[in-house]
Amino acid sequence: MIQTSFPAMPKPSIRLLVATLLAAFLGAGLLPARVAVVSTNTILHDLVQQVGGERVNALCLLEPGVDVHRYEPTPAQVGRLARADLVVSNGFGLETWVNRVIQNSGFKGPVIEAAAGAHLLVLGAGETLCCDDHGHHHHHAGAAAGGCEDCDSCASCGTATAAGIIDPHAWHDIANVARYVENIRRALAALDPDGEAYFNTRAAAFTSRLWELDAWARERLAAIPEAKRSIVISHDALRYLGHAYGIRIRAVRGLSTGQEPDARSLAALLRDLREEPAGAFFVESVSNPRLLEQLSRDTGIPLGGQLYTDSLGKPGSPADSFEGLFRTNIETIVGALL
Repeated sequence: MIQTSFPAMPKPSIRLLVATLLAAFLGAGLLPARVAVVSTNTILHDLVQQVGGERVNALCLLEPGVDVHRYEPTPAQVGRLARADLVVSNGFGLETWVNRVIQNSGFKGPVIEAAAGAHLLVLGAGETLCCDDHGHHHHHAGAAAGGCEDCDSCASCGTATAAGIIDPHAWHDIANVARYVENIRRALAALDPDGEAYFNTRAAAFTSRLWELDAWARERLAAIPEAKRSIVISHDALRYLGHAYGIRIRAVRGLSTGQEPDARSLAALLRDLREEPAGAFFVESVSNPRLLEQLSRDTGIPLGGQLYTDSLGKPGSPADSFEGLFRTNIETIVGALL
């Protein structure tokens, strides 16, 4: 018998084989095409991933640590919007650039404001403002009110309303984040009805973890004597944290990191701190620390560490998810004030 040997055929790599099978399944319509979602900041990006899981292709316009208030998009980032199925923004004046970027991209799909329906604080008005899913504003006094009452006039969603200036940093209150999650879940289910049960399950599990985080934060902060629950931060981004969890928060700058303090406002802050000292100054991950370092030297009030306000931390850091951001901030505040 004559035996003939043939050269061994090269074995395809597992990764190549999987990619080939996935391409075949997608081409045959056996696997759903993922919903392409572009978020306007890293916090929203994480929430989209938590709800959407493997049924979304989640992209973010900003990198961790980039200041959402001073963001300038690149042509490549504008191109991401043109290819999206959904854009998720915070709304209410946080992203002053978003409408211009969407218009320049040619995107014609749905845009949601994740903060719609959250209990929003109106600066200087002494009340909260609740915006329903259609962007209609209803006013009620106090954050503990049970619901919104209809009013005769509705202002358009934005930073300024007839009632005052809306603070858009609503994600620092867990109750508001639960609303963000629900808005994202609805939007994804509308674009991918076959994935609705999947989105529902993930949203419910994530929301449950959020409420556990809320309870943990209240327990941790309860250890701080009430008289010591006072801090100063770089810009006015933590009103919701203070309002929800009983911390007095003063800021050097206004709602935007671009609002530089003048001599009069700094003098007023220093007078206020002499009358009622804060427990610590905190720098922010998106702000230059030099001014706070100088104020700390001038007042003798210590620096308590770094807080994450408008952006997640870099990948691999303790604050690289919303849950990590919130937990890190609470631990940093408690560690400085106890």
